[in-house]
Amino acid sequence: CFIKFTSQPIFDALVKNFNITPRKTFTLKFPNSLNSPELFFSFIVGYIDGDGCVRKNGKNIIILGNEKFLLSMKNALREYNIDCKVQLHNIGGKIHQLCINKDGAYKLFNYACKYFDIIKPLKRKWDRIANNFL
Repeated sequence: CFIKFTSQPIFDALVKNFNITPRKTFTLKFPNSLNSPELFFSFIVGYIDGDGCVRKNGKNIIILGNEKFLLSMKNALREYNIDCKVQLHNIGGKIHQLCINKDGAYKLFNYACKYFDIIKPLKRKWDRIANNFL
């Protein structure tokens, strides 16, 4: 789903007032201010809700983004003993994917669900994670 604005003043106002940038997948930087498990897992859940998917075969969680962002996410996840890998997603070489295997998905779900009363994740996506990895 996307929205296209043809009005330059509206576009400029969105960029200025809400930090909305076009094609942010290529420019987004991993935040370094996620200094508590609550903030970290709130961010991760929100990012998975937006740019993550659960493979139907139930073997892994895939998160898309730019390489630098995902490598930072991988390092942050390792702080919680969640193992994952970053690899090229498309042939053009601009989009990468972070793959979290079944064991890592189990750990991620258990950490994240502690904050579901605060986070309010997308029910369908996290139900799929629960059904496939628990």
